Amino acid sequence: DPGDLRDANRNKLKPLNTVNDAIELYISRLRRRGRRESYLYDIAMRMQRHVVPAIGDMPINEVAAGDIADILRPLELAGKTTTHNRLLTMIRPLFRIAKVDDPTKEIEKLPEALKEDWFTLQQLARIWMALESPEAKIHPVTIWAVRFGMVTLKRAGEVAGALMEEFDDDVWRIPASRMKGKRAEVVPLSEQALEIISEAKNYPARRIDCERYLFPSLTLPDRSIARNAMSRAFPRARRIAGLGNHGGTLHSLRHSGATILATNGASPFVISALLSHSMSSAGVSQITSRYNMYDLLEERRDALEKWGEMLSRAVDLERYNSHASDAKAATKTACCDAFSVAAE
Repeated sequence: DPGDLRDANRNKLKPLNTVNDAIELYISRLRRRGRRESYLYDIAMRMQRHVVPAIGDMPINEVAAGDIADILRPLELAGKTTTHNRLLTMIRPLFRIAKVDDPTKEIEKLPEALKEDWFTLQQLARIWMALESPEAKIHPVTIWAVRFGMVTLKRAGEVAGALMEEFDDDVWRIPASRMKGKRAEVVPLSEQALEIISEAKNYPARRIDCERYLFPSLTLPDRSIARNAMSRAFPRARRIAGLGNHGGTLHSLRHSGATILATNGASPFVISALLSHSMSSAGVSQITSRYNMYDLLEERRDALEKWGEMLSRAVDLERYNSHASDAKAATKTACCDAFSVAAE
């Protein structure tokens, strides 16, 4: 591997002796392979917080299983099983890079509680409505961004950074630089998606210093909305929708749409394409999927139109039931008041 050869040449100048050296090389390799800076930042921060203070300056070939266990034990005692397992996964490659015996092979991941990580169609409709609830206090731009992710099934980062120039009639052309898989994609837009685009473009209070973004920043000039703004708003809407104990997150919207479409007969190949996954995840060999130039555009268009219609009908039904419930409650209150007056 040319990358390994370059690393070897660097190591002649800077010996790979300590854990800190291995961390630096690990992150540089991931960066060269195109991993997102946000992911690299997450690794660096976790290493700085948990690993470097304890064993950063230690020769990596002297690190024992007990040293790693001492780092992970506070997380286990605090019940942070996900953080424990994620950190363990990040530590393991350090020893492979250094080509020394791996002490983490003696440490197992902790069992994680299973989370209900997808939503039913009815639950999605309730979340859709809860986003606009005054109690949620969510900015209109954030509402549109979350809903746009719901109807397109794209990742939050791809939605948040959407540029006006990427939209061409009824398709959304996302460049490779903004895709997780570094492969450009043409996303067909459903009627529901086009309605959201129109609302966002014609928003009266739209920031003029962020005109090139569909979903502009709420505070900074020439910036798109932050993905974290969507992530922070979503739990509030979920709670107002009566799903406070549900384990689903903003990212679960993609799984939910895929699951619902699958149960309604959508092909696994189409679903994989909608989620921007490789065709190998749908049962096609990696070599075949790499050279498959047919991107299922029309099939994806049909699926997203169907998905948008299903979601719209569910929202309409939820609104009707909500209004009917409010009317029933108002009628009951009026009857009680009339009875009280008559009794007097």
